[in-house]
Amino acid sequence: MPQVLTVRNQGKKLKKISGSNTMHGLSIVVTDLDGTLLNSCGEISPTDMATLKELGSKGIIRVVAKGRSPYSFERVIPKDFPIDYLIFSSGAGAMLWKEKRILYST
Repeated sequence: MPQVLTVRNQGKKLKKISGSNTMHGLSIVVTDLDGTLLNSCGEISPTDMATLKELGSKGIIRVVAKGRSPYSFERVIPKDFPIDYLIFSSGAGAMLWKEKRILYST
C-alpha cells in the first residue's frame, strides 16, 4: 500500500502526495505557528495535532519556527505539544522543546 503525506494549513487539506517512497528520506518538518498551525481563534485543529504525533512516531523531527519569544509560545501552546524543537524570535534562538532547554540564543 502506498504511503500518503497530506500537507495541511489550519486543518485544511492543501495537497496530497502519494507514492511508495513518500516518507523515504523525509527527516524533518518545519512549520510556522501563527496562521499555519494556529487558526484565527488561536486553536490547533485535532487533525494537525494528530499529524504532528504521527510524524513523531515515524521518527521525523518536528520544528516550529516563529517570531514569538519562548514565553509567548508557551502561553498559547500546551507544555506537551508534540514538537521536538522551537526556533524562536525570528531565528534568534532555538530550544529543545521537551526539555525546555535553550540550545542557542543571540
